[in-house]
Amino acid sequence: MAVPPKINIEKSIIAKKLIYKRDWADIINAIGVIIILIPLAILSGVLFWLDMQVSKKLSVLVFTCIFIFILAVYSIYRTIMGSHLSHIHTGFQKNKNMDLVLAFVNKTNNSILLKNKNIIIINEENELSWNNVWSKTIIFIPDDNTIYFNIKKDYPKLNLPVLFSHLALKSELKNFIKKESLS
Repeated sequence: MAVPPKINIEKSIIAKKLIYKRDWADIINAIGVIIILIPLAILSGVLFWLDMQVSKKLSVLVFTCIFIFILAVYSIYRTIMGSHLSHIHTGFQKNKNMDLVLAFVNKTNNSILLKNKNIIIINEENELSWNNVWSKTIIFIPDDNTIYFNIKKDYPKLNLPVLFSHLALKSELKNFIKKESLS
């Protein structure tokens, strides 16, 4: 994904999801992930049902099937909702929100791919990655009273959905904003 082509910022804020022209690779990747996850969810559900019919008690297989089913369904949900923007209400004007995002990015030592008056796009490399093979692109859109953001994984073959890192980033950013507004 690196830098998405021409994000329509106004429409993205109104729709609360990234509005840009997707290429075929993004669409094929999403379909591929869903094609892999749906049978996994169905298989775990069937194994759960069969084990409950045979043993009529809880076992390690039952808990494993429940975990796999929940993870597969949540991954399908995150694949479908992958372009939606998360947001943090700050109560600050757009310029202050832009400054807060820049200070946060500088604190995390990530490289800025694109910065203008409406958007900041950064690249965050995975700790185990070499040569920037496994990385995430984080898109920040500061607006009045709110900071919108989205995370996209940039993996070489199959881009699995972002499952929990958007929640961690939201928490980190909230704590940073709270600390900065107090000082």
